[in-house]
Amino acid sequence: MKKKKLTYWDSNPNDGRTLAFTRAGEAFCAEEDGLEFEYIPRGIDNYVEDVLAAWKAGEGPDVVDVWPHWVPRLAGPSGLLQLDPWVGAWERKADYDPSHQRLSVSYDGSHRFLACDLFVQGTHYRRDLVERAGLADPRKLDSAGEWSMDAFARHARALHRPAEGVFGVSLRGGQGSELTVFNVIASATGRPVFDRDGSPCFDDPAGIAALEDYISLARPPVACQPAPEDEGYRQFAWHFYEGRAATMLHNDDGVKAAQERFLGRERYAAARFPSAGGQPRIALAGFGVGVHSKSPLQDVAAHYVLQFIEGYGRRLGESAEALSPGGDPGISCTPMRPWTERRDPKVEPFRQALESTETFFDLPYDRPAFDKAVRAVIRPDIRRLLRGETTPSAACARWQCLSL
Repeated sequence: MKKKKLTYWDSNPNDGRTLAFTRAGEAFCAEEDGLEFEYIPRGIDNYVEDVLAAWKAGEGPDVVDVWPHWVPRLAGPSGLLQLDPWVGAWERKADYDPSHQRLSVSYDGSHRFLACDLFVQGTHYRRDLVERAGLADPRKLDSAGEWSMDAFARHARALHRPAEGVFGVSLRGGQGSELTVFNVIASATGRPVFDRDGSPCFDDPAGIAALEDYISLARPPVACQPAPEDEGYRQFAWHFYEGRAATMLHNDDGVKAAQERFLGRERYAAARFPSAGGQPRIALAGFGVGVHSKSPLQDVAAHYVLQFIEGYGRRLGESAEALSPGGDPGISCTPMRPWTERRDPKVEPFRQALESTETFFDLPYDRPAFDKAVRAVIRPDIRRLLRGETTPSAACARWQCLSL
């Protein structure tokens, strides 16, 4: 009998994900007669277009990565399967983290995908360089309600030592840069960057001032790496991991890489995202997995997704141990209870942020125009800001005119 093949396309492959997801798929298929697993690494830049083209041709993956802003493009009649029946019958539904659940139904109230990771942004910094420069510890400033974007910018400038091969901060202008900018603005104003009806909220002077502090790090006197406008995750995060940057604003998925693989615990520390008044406001963002509604293995694929979610953190931890024997295989996030599995207790700022659901604000993932606005207007404007071709007030004025 010819074996059936369950195919998964990974939008962001690396050694850890490839090993973890391949093992998960093979373990699942081993329990199904006549089923084998096919893991295919893909690039993120044209991932949605490639998936849609493959589905239109009657080919392509049964299981796909899903970022919430992709859902309007992937949720057509021949697109993502509504997973509500499978979620409703899921034995571990009550163990699914509420914040992940909230993200999973952000499009139309139905489960077009299941979120497996949330991106809680905070401040990553070199503890050793902060101490050597005689600066106040960002965690203590945060506890005193003084860890603002202005304070972050002053620290980055004081830590900028290009003659020693260290930039004060690593900035990002490529994909994902909009989330950091949204968090900069919202953490200064205390309100979302879009209201519930999709109306933009970029006209608050406090938000514009915080964005000015952030963007000023790319202006003379420069305190960042050259040409940050061209860099996405793979470039900008590695400046920090490999010791070329003293700080960065990034997701909690950088914690384990910084502590275990690159910098070591004695040089690494984390604080919450810079904010006004001591309460960060973080855009609810992350990624998950979904199923093609026309997949001939629809039921099998849906059950695979549930098992994928249940074992997400454990599988990543196992792959980390396999790739780095003797290292700490702990993981920063898993979507399932018990909560002790979900968050590395050593990284208090990120754990606290995730456990306080009021930290999160929603983005208008239900509006198809949002993804287009980010790709066509906001992200290009961030690149222009970093190149000095526009100003925060001018960019915010354009964003305030967006119609979603």
